[in-house]
Amino acid sequence: MAMYRVRTRLQGWTGGPGLSTFYFDDSAGGGATNALAVANRVRSAWDVVKTVFPTTWICNVQGQVDRIDEASGALVGSFSVTAPATVVGTAATAFFGPAPTMGGLRLDTATIVDSRRLKGHSNVGPVAASFTNFETPPGTLITAINAFGVALIGASPPLATAPMVVWRRPIIQGPTIVRAGLFRPVLGATSSAEWFVLRSRRN
Repeated sequence: MAMYRVRTRLQGWTGGPGLSTFYFDDSAGGGATNALAVANRVRSAWDVVKTVFPTTWICNVQGQVDRIDEASGALVGSFSVTAPATVVGTAATAFFGPAPTMGGLRLDTATIVDSRRLKGHSNVGPVAASFTNFETPPGTLITAINAFGVALIGASPPLATAPMVVWRRPIIQGPTIVRAGLFRPVLGATSSAEWFVLRSRRN
């Protein structure tokens, strides 16, 4: 089966830009119509959480939505859709503190694979200074990230059309797929009560 891959370019801070990637189930088909729908869903989610970012923060969801094979991770298709409108942060304070320190969104599924629960996560940040002067993420940031998660997966997940998924990547050695990849629908998305630390610009 195949997935939609939606990428977002994030910029506006020293050390940027960053790249955020989300995946959605394409097993039911839908072509360019569903590709546009998931791109717009991601844009709507960023619009919900823009209040935690300074006005220099700029978010652009890409108009190229790729189709990725679940088992191999191979690129099997692509759709060029109308790029969603740019989202700009609205927080009154600037960036402050280590840019790799971010809020975190945890993605839960109902699947157990190799005796472990299949989960995902996404880094949300860097955020404005008014949210970072705390040992743990403040309640206002947690509330905003929870709303971000609802916008991505829907209030009653999984959505009937192109639900958001967590993808366990395949293990490939040379030409051989040692362990096939798989994806499962996200059933819950909640803010982490602890800070995440970003180790790569590819989120």
